[in-house]
Amino acid sequence: MNKRILLLVVILSLTFALIWFWIRKLESEGPKIIQGTKTKFLNKPQVLNFEIEDRGSGLRSIQVTVVQRDLQNEILNEELPGSLLWGKKNIIRRTIQIPFDPAAMKVKEGPLTLVIVARDYSWRNKLTGNISLLEQSFILDRIPPNLSCLSTQHYLNQGGTGFVVYQTSDDSIKDGVLVDNAFYPGFPVKAANYPQARVVYFALPYDQPAPKIELISRDEAGNEARVSFYYLLKKKKFRQDSLTISDDFLQRKIPQFFSMDDTLSGMSLTDAFLRINNYWRDQNHRQIREICRKSQPESLWEGRFLRLPDAEPSALFADHRIYLYGGKHIDEQTHLGVDLASLAHSPVPAANSGLVIYQGDLGIYGKTIIIDHGQNVFSMYSHLSNFSVSCGQKVTRGQKIGTTGDTGWAGGDHLHFSMLIGGTFVNPIEWWDEHWIRDNIKLKLEILAPPQQQPSASKQ
Repeated sequence: MNKRILLLVVILSLTFALIWFWIRKLESEGPKIIQGTKTKFLNKPQVLNFEIEDRGSGLRSIQVTVVQRDLQNEILNEELPGSLLWGKKNIIRRTIQIPFDPAAMKVKEGPLTLVIVARDYSWRNKLTGNISLLEQSFILDRIPPNLSCLSTQHYLNQGGTGFVVYQTSDDSIKDGVLVDNAFYPGFPVKAANYPQARVVYFALPYDQPAPKIELISRDEAGNEARVSFYYLLKKKKFRQDSLTISDDFLQRKIPQFFSMDDTLSGMSLTDAFLRINNYWRDQNHRQIREICRKSQPESLWEGRFLRLPDAEPSALFADHRIYLYGGKHIDEQTHLGVDLASLAHSPVPAANSGLVIYQGDLGIYGKTIIIDHGQNVFSMYSHLSNFSVSCGQKVTRGQKIGTTGDTGWAGGDHLHFSMLIGGTFVNPIEWWDEHWIRDNIKLKLEILAPPQQQPSASKQ
């Protein structure tokens, strides 16, 4: 090869190498700062995570400062090892964990900004590198909502319904009553003298004689207030009953579930009974809780709840049933309603005014209607033979909604009637009692009424 050509090739190669090296060292893209902690509020000591990356020339330094009004508190200033010349061992990615302690940093309630500055090893800016800046705003809020109970006397029954009138501040986003681990949300009520007043219905478990009951209120920052209130919980002893299951019952009822459960085909009568009585009962209760997940915010009912006319109860709420087949104990369940028997295909009235939120087949409960009475109060009517109302329809107290029947897991024509608070079954007997409603609900609501104006002395 001609020496001139070879020299030209060498010169061009060196020139391109220098240009490539110069361009690489003068890269203009700054480090990427990726927020790992997604939060708006800070209310306790915690660790804030961020990822910082620079795939061009590598990371050179990281500085973190907290800024709040006239306060600037540097909490991290780190110089990373590396080289401006070669850069093969420069760090391209760094995870930083910032321990945020409001007390140690002497920051106050309110807005604050976390400023992160990252610099790389680029030759830009007179060899000082490219700079990236992230300003992340937070709100420091460690003050829980105001919360107080307005109602006073709370006489509760195991398996029954509780009702509390309370008030909480406007920053609350979740408030109500906590019964052990079950939460029951509150609803606003109009009261001129208590503009932040709310009411809450809650269920007392039938199988827990001494649950822990508290009012709670939580704000958007996660601060939570908990307030206990005076209550007297009366223990109840529920009945135990034995039911003999016949082959005739099984042969009549089990085929109704074939369309819902293919596994029943080929099972023995007892195995099919146990699957329906357990698995399908559990599935239906899950479905009922989902149906009752939302409720109208205002109360839709008035007065005591009606029961099926001229009907005798054949089973009560929380009866513990022992199932016998061939004289042997094969299963146990709890009956969560009251069975009312009258004439076959008797008209069923709506127990009170409300909104029909479910109408259809419901597994072991057969043809069922569920009515929302507002503020988490629901009534359920099961084993019906037909419907007189449709889903989404408003009904009035006493209006015919269907007729009794023996659909579902029923052995004969009757109405299975249930009351629920937020999807939890409670004893219906309380809701049929005018005195219970007056003493436990109406009298508590009277505290929200403005005091009567006293007559002036000139008019006395």
